[in-house]
Amino acid sequence: MALLKREPPGMVSSLDELLGLSLALEQEAVRRYIQLAAAMDQRGDKETAGIFRSLAEDERGHVASVAGEVLRLGLSPPAGLQLTWLLPPEIADSWDDLLDRTHITPYQVLAVAVLNEERAFAFYSYIAAQTTDPQVAMEAERLANEELTHAALLRRHRRRAYRSQPDNARAHTPHIATLADLSAMVSVRMAEAANLHEALAQVLLAAGDATGADLLRALAQEEAELAGRPVEPPLAGFAGAPGIGLGTLWSAAAAPCEEMSELLSDVAAQAKDEAVLLEAQRLLEVSVGHLTMLSGRRHPRPNG
Repeated sequence: MALLKREPPGMVSSLDELLGLSLALEQEAVRRYIQLAAAMDQRGDKETAGIFRSLAEDERGHVASVAGEVLRLGLSPPAGLQLTWLLPPEIADSWDDLLDRTHITPYQVLAVAVLNEERAFAFYSYIAAQTTDPQVAMEAERLANEELTHAALLRRHRRRAYRSQPDNARAHTPHIATLADLSAMVSVRMAEAANLHEALAQVLLAAGDATGADLLRALAQEEAELAGRPVEPPLAGFAGAPGIGLGTLWSAAAAPCEEMSELLSDVAAQAKDEAVLLEAQRLLEVSVGHLTMLSGRRHPRPNG
């Protein structure tokens, strides 16, 4: 599953606009948490409503942080809510889906919150890759890293919420009880990713993109080492696969990294063994690192 199903419209060309978008993202999160808290109050679930109000306060802190950055840079960005329409629609859609449900658990909301922080990371990564202004690129990369920090904090909340759920509500998650279970799962997933990345590298070589091919081969090699098995050679004729566009290719390359990130997040949330938790978190950092490496290639910065 791609974090963003379509590219953000237009190009961010100034720090004012970038920080206005950042304010819009954070203010939207505050608004949504308050909406969810009110919905829980109406349903008589005061405990869950309190959790959402606490998260809204956390997001208000993020708003203040962005406002502080505006003052530090001496900027006057447009009001954040004026730019809400430019934000990834997947974020609003996921919040709307929660509000439409007849029953919401803290874990469900926190799972969406984590995913939306990761979407914000992808959004800022796209901006950093597309802009021709070095200052905008640097600030967008800083904001992207902040979103990963926010996501990590929310994962801790999500893990606690996961553990507080009844056992039957946790049945859909993979059962990873030991390091051996985790290793077996990772071996299969990483081997699949390595083989895909090697095959896509061959496509890039055939298209004359040696730099892109080297990047995917480096990822494939690291994934093969994590899988504990060698990369399998691509099927004959794969490099000549007709009609594949570069945007499609790089989205395909990112897909297993995104899926692995979500899977490892769930494993960490349900981990009862400290060693499993630490290893899942370590591997999650690897997967997010791979996504970061791929983000610039998925949305290449224009020349000029």
